[in-house]
Amino acid sequence: MSPAEAQKLLADVEAFCQEIRPIEELCYVEHRPNDQVVPLGKKHDVLGMIVPVELGGRGADTVTYARSLARIGREGTGVRTFFSGHTSIGEYPILTWGSDDLKRRYLPAACRGEKVLAFGLTEPDAGSNPLEMTSTYERRGDRFVLNGVKYLISNGSIADAIVVFAYAKSGQKRVSAFVVDTHAKGFASETLLAKMGMPTANTAMFEMTDVEVPAANLLGPEGDGFRIAMGSLVSGRLSVAAGCLIEPRATRWCCKRRRRRTPPWRRQATPSGRKRRTWPRPGPSCLPPTPPGTPPIGRCRCSAAAAGPRFTGLDATSRMCASAASTKAPTRF
Repeated sequence: MSPAEAQKLLADVEAFCQEIRPIEELCYVEHRPNDQVVPLGKKHDVLGMIVPVELGGRGADTVTYARSLARIGREGTGVRTFFSGHTSIGEYPILTWGSDDLKRRYLPAACRGEKVLAFGLTEPDAGSNPLEMTSTYERRGDRFVLNGVKYLISNGSIADAIVVFAYAKSGQKRVSAFVVDTHAKGFASETLLAKMGMPTANTAMFEMTDVEVPAANLLGPEGDGFRIAMGSLVSGRLSVAAGCLIEPRATRWCCKRRRRRTPPWRRQATPSGRKRRTWPRPGPSCLPPTPPGTPPIGRCRCSAAAAGPRFTGLDATSRMCASAASTKAPTRF
């Protein structure tokens, strides 16, 4: 990628971010997935950043792609998560290990926004460890038949094709990778909305019940799925790291505040100047008692001379002082 092409891509990413920002903020407040990422990504041609130009992409190098994700990450980790799932662990494994036929069938459509891609490795009882997967496949003529459940899949219920990993049902117990069309018979997905974070990102689980996959959709050699999964996860982790880079303006703000007065990280201090804990320690000891005359700013108001700490009735590993838990949470930077 030439410097001019890199600057053009970064300018398109900036335009995309400016347009997605108000929509992302509204979706975050309403706690719902952002359904405008794909249309706006298609409009600004940022859905195939790493894909070569001859396949319909932008042909970005690693540094330019990382800079793009760093800018996208400033609009929210939900937007960045879409690109990680669609590009870093969706397009990347097809581009790296797919046959020419697979690349022609999926990558140009993914760059145009006609197909959304995802990565199906995580399972309810296995996490992202391929060695503990329970999904299986078996070969029947010119097709593979897949069965299993995948969980916490980014883009899982909006994807048109998913890179799925499964063990051979018979013979050598080795992992293989497949590109599975989500419109195939026996494929069912469900959007997961009860999440602690990333409310604007699409997260889903899906089940495969005798889903037939053409033999041409085998990704890489049969039995080579573990290597493909590990290589794809490296690409995905780099995208997460790039999207989490702190914004330069935030750094300058911290330094400016440091020169002017108390730095932000010292705002969590008691009137006596001692740094306090945001949350109390679990267990019967709780926190040291508040000194006489000191307002209880987020501190435990129990004392050893009093009746003792009060607990909420949770299990022993997560008990905390009820009085501290009921105290108004401090303002955070």
